[in-house]
Formats: sequence, C-alpha cells, structure tokens
Amino acid sequence: MEIYDLFMSIHGIVSTVFTILAILILYRSISGWVYRKSYTKLDKYNSLAFLVFLYIQLVLGILIYFFLGDQGHGVSSLEEATRQMSLRFWALEHFIIMIFTLFLSQLGWVFIRKSRSDLKKHKNTLFYFGLSILLIVASTGVGLIWR
Repeated sequence: MEIYDLFMSIHGIVSTVFTILAILILYRSISGWVYRKSYTKLDKYNSLAFLVFLYIQLVLGILIYFFLGDQGHGVSSLEEATRQMSLRFWALEHFIIMIFTLFLSQLGWVFIRKSRSDLKKHKNTLFYFGLSILLIVASTGVGLIWR
C-alpha cells in the first residue's frame, strides 16, 4: 500500500467518524431546542470534537493534495486543472468550501461558548454546525458525482 492510499484511507475513516458525530450533534441540538433541554458537558465535548475533526481533516487534506498527490495521475498546472471539471473541483472549489466551513464552525464555537442560555447554545449549534454539515455534504457529494 502506498503512503497516498494510506492517508486516503485515514481521511475516509476520519470522515466516517465525523459523519456519525455530525448526526449526533444535529440530533442533540434539535432535541435540545425543541424540548428545552439543558446544554450538557456532552454537548460541549461533541461540539469541540466536531471542530477537532474538522482540523484533522484539513491537515489530512493538505497532506494528501499538496504533498502526496500528483503521482502520475494529477495535473501539471492550475490551468490544466481548471479545464478538467473534476480536478478543478478537488483542487480549488472543495478546498475553498472546506476552509469556509472550518471558519464558520469556529465562529459558531465562539458564539456557542459566549451564549448565556442553554436554548441559545442549542440554536447556535444547530445553525452554525448544521450549515457547516450541509456545506460538507454538498461539497463532497458534488465532488463524488464529478469523479
């Protein structure tokens, strides 16, 4: 197994764990908002884990694309990548969307921590992390269709 394949597998495993965590966060924030539940330490740790996994994915993505990629099947220039829809997507659009998602999630984490009421914390979690999850699903889904 090549190092590229190993890192792609790790990226996939982390994505799977992240997806499970994202579903849990969405469920807990919706139920916390609807049923006026308190924002517990588990909610706080889930939100923190959400951010940690996003940063791990960023590092893995940068390693895969910039340092381990282009092993005979990549492109030689950004111009060539923009001509090929799939390559352009992974080279530019996916990366930009993921950076924006990370920024949005980090901003959400700040608002969640600064919120005084549990209801507001659940609403902020649902809004910021929910929007981030939606962007991730859209970005990854479009990329897999173009593959």
